[in-house]
Amino acid sequence: MDKQSENHKEEIIKALRKELVASEIRFQNIINQNSIPILIVSQDGIIRFANPSAEFLFHKSKEKLIGLPFGYPMLNEESTEIIIITRHFNKAIVEMRVVDTMWEDEKVFLVSLRDVTERRNMEEQLRVSEEKYRSLVELSPFGIFIHSEGKCVFVNPAGIELLGGKNSDDIIGQSVMRFVHPDYRNLVTDRIQSLESGKYQLAPIEEKFIKLDGTVIDVEVSATKFEFNDKTAIQLVVIDITERKKTEESIRFLNLELETRVRDRTRQLEIMNHELEAFSFSVSHDLKAPLRSIEGFANALIDSVKDKLDEKETLYLDKIKTAAARMNSLIGDLLSLAKITRSELDLHSINLSTLCKEILEEINKSNSAQNLDLNLQTGISVYADPSLIRILMNNLLDNAIKFTKHRQYAKIEVGSFNKDGKLIIFIRDNGAGFNMQNSDKLFEPFQRFHSDDEFEGTGIGLAIVSRIIERHNGKIWTESEEGKGSTFYFILE
Repeated sequence: MDKQSENHKEEIIKALRKELVASEIRFQNIINQNSIPILIVSQDGIIRFANPSAEFLFHKSKEKLIGLPFGYPMLNEESTEIIIITRHFNKAIVEMRVVDTMWEDEKVFLVSLRDVTERRNMEEQLRVSEEKYRSLVELSPFGIFIHSEGKCVFVNPAGIELLGGKNSDDIIGQSVMRFVHPDYRNLVTDRIQSLESGKYQLAPIEEKFIKLDGTVIDVEVSATKFEFNDKTAIQLVVIDITERKKTEESIRFLNLELETRVRDRTRQLEIMNHELEAFSFSVSHDLKAPLRSIEGFANALIDSVKDKLDEKETLYLDKIKTAAARMNSLIGDLLSLAKITRSELDLHSINLSTLCKEILEEINKSNSAQNLDLNLQTGISVYADPSLIRILMNNLLDNAIKFTKHRQYAKIEVGSFNKDGKLIIFIRDNGAGFNMQNSDKLFEPFQRFHSDDEFEGTGIGLAIVSRIIERHNGKIWTESEEGKGSTFYFILE
């Protein structure tokens, strides 16, 4: 071989070596930069090479991996899953694929690894979720149906029982409309079209189903678009409300009967109210007239024979006059109480401070000799019936003045304060007071805690106050102590 041929041969060899080196560099770059962990394992199972992704997977450097036994069987051209210990001593599920190759003139195994832990965990979670869902469906007390393309493709045990079937074969494959009452088929068709056109879920509605034996039942149906066997389907949750509808119907009849009874009772009450008004008129005229006669004749008798009567006889006549006057006052209070109960409210904004001042001036005209220390808060405003609120405050203030008459200095305070967003008005005095053990009877008619000799009265005033408060949907209560005065509190709604 001449020299020129030898030079040409050397150039070819150099080029081949250069290409081989470049190929090895490209191969190593591909392996080293690959995100998939790659190992080269000798025929006797020793790791000969590990790329950076493998280092990360095993949490060991290349230098520590090389020379270690791989420890897993080499199943050529087959994919298998193995469990390895990864970073932080966690277990990972790894999908392994092995192929034969040549490396540095040696027959080796090229092992590629892929961490599928997250995917397997998700698959397991999905499996558990599906099992839970199936259990819920199977054990649900409500009927659950799935229909697709107009046919029933699934039914749970409760659904079979609801339609009167023996097993799922009685229902699966049947047309949905087979079980829908004719009166509701148009409505159901519209709901199915609404789901198919884009809606995901529909609100529950009440309709009627026809059982396999032809019995009609009332049901409540919820509908949801659903994926079943890779097809769009509709899931129905069906509740049998037949008994509930029967109960509602019974309640409706009872309400109608109750309304009839209420109307009858209202008519009876109206008749009784008319009779009460007639009785009140009779009391006003037939009883008050004789009382005026008794009082008038007693006065005439005193005037005509006063010089002939001794002290005892004169006392008897005075008692007759006093008793007649008291009876007349009692009848007037009873009539006022009845009128307050029946009168219509005419609500207005009222300056209670000004009203109290007017009432006290009127009361003081007949009690001018009494030393009265009055503390009246200004600017108290309420929304109430003017005539009734005047009666209320007149009774409370007259009551306060009456029970302080034995005090050398009578003290009365009228004020207000806010609590929990409500205006509370109070009338406080330093009068006789009473035992709070009897407070539950304080606002009942004819209940008096003091004798006529101590304090005059009919026992109706506070009952009138209580009725007026009730008419305004309010509340009244008191605090008192014998010998230390009383405080009345009230709220008007």
